[in-house]
Order: sequence, then structure tokens, then C-alpha cells
Amino acid sequence: MARLENNRQPKSGFAILYVSPLRALINDQMTRIGPLAEAVSLKAHGWHSDIKISSKKAARATRSGVLLTTPESLEAFAIGASEEGSMFDALTSIECVVIDELHAFFDSPRGRHLQSLLHRLELLSRRKIPRIGLSATLGDADRSAAAVLRPEDYAAVKVIRSSGEEARPATIRLRAFVDPDEKRIEGDEPAEEIVDLIARRLIEDFSADKRGLVFANSRATVEHLVERCQAEAGPTGIRFEPHHSSIPAADRRKVEDWMRGEGTDAPARMVVVATNTLELGIDIGRVERVVQIDPTFTVSALRQRVGRSGRRGDSHPTGLLYLREGRVTEASHPLDRLRLRTFQSAATAQLSMEGQFEQPNAADLQLSTLFHQVISWVRQATFATTAELYDGLIESGPWRATRNVISPSFFARFLETMATGESRAIEVVETSWQLADTPRNKRHAFTVFSSPPEYIVSAGGVVIGRLPMTVAYRVGDTFVLNRGRWRVVNVSDERRALTVTKAPTAGAPRFGGSPQTPSGVVNQRMLQLYRGKDVSALSEETSFQSLVDEGRQAFRDLKLDTQRLLVAGKDVLIFPWRGARALTTLTLMLRREGLRASASNFAVLVEGTDVGEVVRVLGRLESEKLPELDELAREARQLRSDRFDRSLIPYHQRLAFAHRHLSGDRFAELVKELIKRSGL
Repeated sequence: MARLENNRQPKSGFAILYVSPLRALINDQMTRIGPLAEAVSLKAHGWHSDIKISSKKAARATRSGVLLTTPESLEAFAIGASEEGSMFDALTSIECVVIDELHAFFDSPRGRHLQSLLHRLELLSRRKIPRIGLSATLGDADRSAAAVLRPEDYAAVKVIRSSGEEARPATIRLRAFVDPDEKRIEGDEPAEEIVDLIARRLIEDFSADKRGLVFANSRATVEHLVERCQAEAGPTGIRFEPHHSSIPAADRRKVEDWMRGEGTDAPARMVVVATNTLELGIDIGRVERVVQIDPTFTVSALRQRVGRSGRRGDSHPTGLLYLREGRVTEASHPLDRLRLRTFQSAATAQLSMEGQFEQPNAADLQLSTLFHQVISWVRQATFATTAELYDGLIESGPWRATRNVISPSFFARFLETMATGESRAIEVVETSWQLADTPRNKRHAFTVFSSPPEYIVSAGGVVIGRLPMTVAYRVGDTFVLNRGRWRVVNVSDERRALTVTKAPTAGAPRFGGSPQTPSGVVNQRMLQLYRGKDVSALSEETSFQSLVDEGRQAFRDLKLDTQRLLVAGKDVLIFPWRGARALTTLTLMLRREGLRASASNFAVLVEGTDVGEVVRVLGRLESEKLPELDELAREARQLRSDRFDRSLIPYHQRLAFAHRHLSGDRFAELVKELIKRSGL
């Protein structure tokens, strides 16, 4: 905006485009960017699905200033680009595009979607538009970030790093809670006693703070924890509030306002317990510290969450990671004895403070998003040839790096499959493609990510939240949601509605979902920690050090320092100490050879066999050439994950799965190491 101050604004059209992954972040940035824009005689306009129609009409009428929006709204602009006075056309005048929280677009359909839309905007503008990406969690991923920002010319991207006062190192400490009842602490249903312990400790840790923030990895954990914390808070005066995507947007905004101290009814002291809805840069005022419940799935997520603190004055980001473990004995399963959760927590904390984050997967084909963008392009242009689509999306576009797979002949066949079968989306007219005349094409999908259908939950005619329809709720079921205990009194799948009433007691709601496999960088650091890498800086508490000692002792007793295969009852565990893609590749290769193998986060479980049989199979794998990964994907139990995967032919589904989840890189080396360290 400083460059535009001296009357350098475009004579017509917008001056700056700001893209955010979150609608709430746009709402928040409007309060900051608005006054800055006015200082240089510009008007800031927010545009997303929650923005009032009157505000959108004003932006459309003005067609100038700064536009803050999401990729989905850009999609809506793009398909209407040929219309007179289109918003997409009004963006061709912009001086630059600012992409906030750039890391949120790594390795995702939404990221490729945004790349495609920005490239199409440049094609319409007939010029390259400067792009500025902002992120606090890139670490050493400079090249990867550059490829996300400018996939067709990443070498031209300049990385500018903060230094001095604004580059504040984070401090993360660990605190351990051990379940005294020998129950495993798994997912969303921990033992009540340990939740009470955590609730009391949260109240103690935030006793001197006016504002606090707690992150949990699931909505169910958020609701369960808020319910217990509120019950334990008593005379302390601390108010606990939940914040996640199933809570109505108006309620979430009120909590955000309260955190900033806005409103006459804002609590004097409060702690918000949230999922990733508050992970990104929404301003929630001064937060002295952040607590994370259990290790995050990625290192970057932990750093981002801890970074929500220490944003005022001369303070630094400070975080506590609460990890939950179960009590183990000599008879416990090896995966429990190893204290994997403790070592994952320590690894993510160390790596986060060191700035070592996961790298994006450059091999991901994103075929589901390509399917969508073909439809979008044809809808925008009415007619498009195969050559035009290939040049715009592949040769000069965001799929350029995948040309070794998506060749002109592959793409031509891809388009032909889009014109056949039940999912027919386009059809050929002479030498061009147009949209097929099908009911499905009557409405356009603006999003490329999958969102499961949800029940609208209401009590007394008031909407209190949403719950996924992937979980079967019945009359009489109870759950905690939005600081209340509820019992289901009516279920309507047709209207997607749950009617509830107050309940005296309830458990956490069942949101579904499954844990993710940690990355290779986390696995490698965990191995270093088992072998003795110092963890003393992470915690002074004896409970944490005791868990580390127990895990290391089990590591030695199970001889995992020298062996990779371990007998567990009638099964065999394989420890590759690699990331998710290597683990999945090994699992499917073993299935292909007839073994009952499944991935178990850090290990591959092979059921009903012995070490000798596993080694014999590994020997065959060592002597054989690795099959094409799309053929190996036939062994996967679920190929569909993205929104339009169901519209792809089976071969394209397997190919997309293979390039996202499998890797032949150093696989022969892995197999050789497993045989060498088999213990035989």
C-alpha cells in the first residue's frame, strides 16, 4: 500500500488482492487493513460466504481498493469472468497478490486450486502479477515454499526472513499425565480421572493469566475438556470456552471478541480451548501462554499454535505440551511400553524450536483438483480445446512439475474419461470441449476439499452447533457440545437435524476421524531420542523423565537399537523409522506378498506370522523389482480421499493415491536394512 500512496493506484479495478485460508482471518484482517488502506485513499473489502450481501454489492459497485477473499470466492469470480463487469476482470489491474499463512496451502487440494486460479488470473491479465507469501513456519522449506508460491518459476522467488525483534524463538516445555487405571489413552475417550487431572492443572497454570489458549487435536477432546474445566474452575473466576468448526460462527466470533477484551460482557479472565480454528493468525489479543493437549500431527502445527502467544511487548512465544500416557507393566504391549506418545511429543517440541518442519510432497498429482479445474475452465470459457487446457493448466500452469506423468497424451485420455460414464462432466463439440448437459453441471462446486454432511443441532429452537452425519446418533444418546450437556430427542436424516434437550451428564460427541502417521523427520528424531539424545531442556518434572526412562529401557529390552523386527504375541512388528509414505509402501508390498499387514502409526503390524516368514518375504522383495506404484495401490483398502476422486476412473484413482501416499525412494535400501536388522 505504501507503493500506491503517491497516486499509483490503478485507474479502474482493484489495487491489491489478499487471499486467506480462513474466513475468520479475513474478518480479523479487515479491522487492521481497513485503516491502513484508508490512509492511502483506498477502501478495503472483505468477500466470503459470511459477508453481508450489502457489503458485496458495495465492493462490486466500487471495484477498487483492497479485496480480501478466499480461494472459493476467487473460484466464483473465475467462472463468471466472461460476464460484463465481472469481479475476476476487476482483479486484472492488481499490483500484487498477498497470500497469508502460505504454509496452510502446502500439500493440499486447496493449495493447488489457489495456484490454478492465480495462474488463470495472470492469463486473463496477460502479465505476471507479483505474489507475496507470508508464513511464520517455513523453517528450511525455502524451495518448497517458493514452488507453492510460483510453481512454474520457483527459482525467481526471493525469500525474505525476519530478523531481530520480530524473529522471536519459541520455548516449549512438556508436562506428563499418567493414567493410574492402566487404560490406554487413545483418541477422544480418555479416562475421566486423567481429564480431571489435566483440568485442575490447566486452572493452576493459567491462575495468573487474564487470557489463555489451549489446543486439542479433536473437537471431542475440546468439548470434554471444557466441560471438566468449567466444573473444576469454581471460585477461580476463570471462564472456559470452546472454539471449533462445529460451533456456530456467531458464537465463535463472540469468543474471539471476548479474548480481545471487547464487549461489556467480556469475562475478566478466560481460557479458550480450540482445535485448529485458532491456529492461524486471527487476533485474539494478548495470550501469555499456549497449552497443547497431546502431540500435534505435524511439527509446523505445534510451532504455529505456540506462536499464538508472545505477540505483545518483548515477550516470546511460550508453550506447554500436555501429554497423556497410560500406566504400563512388563506384560503390556510393546507399542505401549515404548512410550511412543512421549517420544513423539519430545521430537515435535525439539524440532519446532529448531525450525525443522515437514517438506511438501512435490510428487502429488492432485488429479481430483485437476478434474475440477477442467470443469471450471470450460465453464468460464464456454468452449476450450485440449491444447488450450493443457497449456493453461499443465504446460504453463500449476501442474507443470507433473509433466513427467501428465503428458499431452495422458491429459487427452484424462479428458476423454471425463466425457464418459456416470460422472460425465464434459462433452466434445467438433474440436472443443463444453460442459455436458447433466443435472450435476447445473450447479458448480466452488470447493475442492471434502466436507462430510453435518447435522444441525438445536435445542429449544436455537442452533447450538453441528455434528458429522458420518456418526450414527440415536434418540437417547448424550454428548457435550458448546458448553452444554445434551440428550438427543429427535433425529432427522432428511432434514439433517438433531433436536436435543439438557442432560444431567454426558460424554464427548463422536466426531469420527483417525490419527495421522508422523512424518519422516519426526520418526528420525524419535530414534535419536531413544538412543539417548538429551531431553532435559524440555521438562524439569520427574514424571516426564520417568516416561523417557521407561521408553528407553523398553527400547533396549526389546533390542530395537539393533533390530527392526519384533515379536508381539502371534504377530510381528516392523519398525522402519521412516515417514508415512515409506510406511504405507512397505505395508502394501507385504500385503501383495500375502501377509496380513497394516500400518500402526510408527510400525507395520503383520498378523499371525513369525519373524522367519517376514524375513523370507522381505528377501523376495529384495530380489524383485518394485512394481509400478499405481499397481501397488491396488492393495490399498481406500483410494478416495479428495472431493472428486469418486469421479475418476479406477486407474486415475490408483495413480493419485500412489503419488500422494507411496514412495519408491530408497525402498530397496529400507528392505535391505530390515533384513540385516531382523535378529536372525
